[in-house]
Amino acid sequence: MTLLLTFIQKAIGQGVAILFGASGEIVTEKSGNLNLGIPGIMYMGGIAGLMGAFFYEKSTETPNGAIGVLVSLLCSLIASALGGLIYSFLTITLRANQNVVGLALTTFGVGFGNFFGGSISKLAGGVGQISVQTTAAAYRATIPGLSKIPVIGTLFFSYGFLTYLSVIVAVAMKMPAIPGITLGIISGAIMGMIFQPECNMGTVFDFGMNGYYFSDEVLAMFEETLSPETSYTMTRLLESGGILGMMSSVAMTIIAMMFGGIMEDTHQLEVIVNSLKKLAKGPAGLVLLTECTCVLSNAVMPEQYISIVVPGRMYAEEYREKGLHPALLSGTLESAGTVTSALIPWNTCGVFISSTLDINAWGAGGYGPWALFNWLMPLINWLCALIGWTVKDLAGKPYKKSKAAAKAE
Repeated sequence: MTLLLTFIQKAIGQGVAILFGASGEIVTEKSGNLNLGIPGIMYMGGIAGLMGAFFYEKSTETPNGAIGVLVSLLCSLIASALGGLIYSFLTITLRANQNVVGLALTTFGVGFGNFFGGSISKLAGGVGQISVQTTAAAYRATIPGLSKIPVIGTLFFSYGFLTYLSVIVAVAMKMPAIPGITLGIISGAIMGMIFQPECNMGTVFDFGMNGYYFSDEVLAMFEETLSPETSYTMTRLLESGGILGMMSSVAMTIIAMMFGGIMEDTHQLEVIVNSLKKLAKGPAGLVLLTECTCVLSNAVMPEQYISIVVPGRMYAEEYREKGLHPALLSGTLESAGTVTSALIPWNTCGVFISSTLDINAWGAGGYGPWALFNWLMPLINWLCALIGWTVKDLAGKPYKKSKAAAKAE
């Protein structure tokens, strides 16, 4: 268990740098440029920050952690800005090819880091002698008290401020998931080929298709140093396979979407829903009917996306006729369609969870009875609509039933 928590901690720590790089690349792409030199710019910023912290701590007998952080961040930003300036001058002013310049900048950034890294290593007295303990401790400072909570504190509150800042930046930018994941994969592949000589494009594509597998030597080390349960958990988690290992879930998704398309195009579900609309009296009744349809869609057309899209299309006009704000429909679809999909074993979400974590939704040891959020979310959403807290009119003001809507009911 301890090893698994440590692994998750380290993975999050490594992912922070990639998240910052992906956020910056998204800003760049919004300006119409594709900068493949992000790893090189990050390398330049990293070594500049280390140099700034090193020379600051070397220049004073009692270094201050906060000042060390400010100095290192300033040096890092200046060096990174220099890399961005080089890229923008070559691609915008001189009209050079963006891909060529980006890859050249990555190579330049690696050389920049190696040169200055070697220089400060000599100043420090040799390889491994660079000491920035005070600044490093400030970067690693965790949230007092919360980080001491067993398991939860380790997983969520044992990181430095940059980890939480990266999440805030991504949320503030409304960073879309697919570009972020794609850029993270590309950055990870490039950095892997830079820092691991045995890694090449062939191994990257092989791991992507077939997944990562430990060597016999590493597996033997696990068996010697770990308990059988921990060793099994580690290998099963990391050797679950790549794209090919997910084909059963992908096939389930494709089949479910085909079935959902047939149901929607032949209007079978619409006929049922049109008769049920008569039961919806007022906003709370319509919310409850929408939630029931979402759960029914999850069970009959077992794909989470279908349980959101199909009821959304069916009830959009009804919400509009009653003068209800679209946010109420959106929240209802999310509260019932999204969260209940994992509770249905044959739904694609339930299949994915069962196949990935090797745990069933129901039965002995099932996660279903303990998924309180998934159970309570539809109920809480309906209660909020019943009380009127979430019910707004089309202008976003507190809902008042129009005469036309009252007459229609």
